[in-house]
Amino acid sequence: MRQPWFDDVSTPNKIETRDDLFLSAAIDALEFLKEKMGNSMDKWQWGKIHTIEYVSPIRRKGFGKGLVGSGNLAVGGSSETLRRNSFDSSKTFDVVVSDATRMVVDLGDPDKVLAAIPTGVCGRLFHPHTKDQIKPFINGDKVYWWFSDDAIQAHAKSTLTLNP
Repeated sequence: MRQPWFDDVSTPNKIETRDDLFLSAAIDALEFLKEKMGNSMDKWQWGKIHTIEYVSPIRRKGFGKGLVGSGNLAVGGSSETLRRNSFDSSKTFDVVVSDATRMVVDLGDPDKVLAAIPTGVCGRLFHPHTKDQIKPFINGDKVYWWFSDDAIQAHAKSTLTLNP
């Protein structure tokens, strides 16, 4: 039975079927992926074409961008997974929208909090904690966070005192 909604109107001398279009799409996808990742499919990795780059609002492009950003990083996930990373499929597979945080909280114990945010916990430029959670976030790891005063004091490495 002819199904006109599957017909490729750019080929007037042929009437395509659903299976013809699926086969054509698969061949196109295979050629695209070979071009991006090589002929050896056993070496293909989603992260080779699916990447993310964290940028600072201070320097998004040009000289110095790498000092305040993360550089281009391979990342897993998609918009349908727990590691949500959406991309514009009409362009490249570069991430355009990502999770802002991942967190697991034991509501019975405020000191059992595991979390990761992609850009670290400090907004101070060049501070060690500005970018220290990027890799755990990308890898799906979690970092302990402490919330009670006792736990914060026990794990503190330095103290910043603000005086009026």
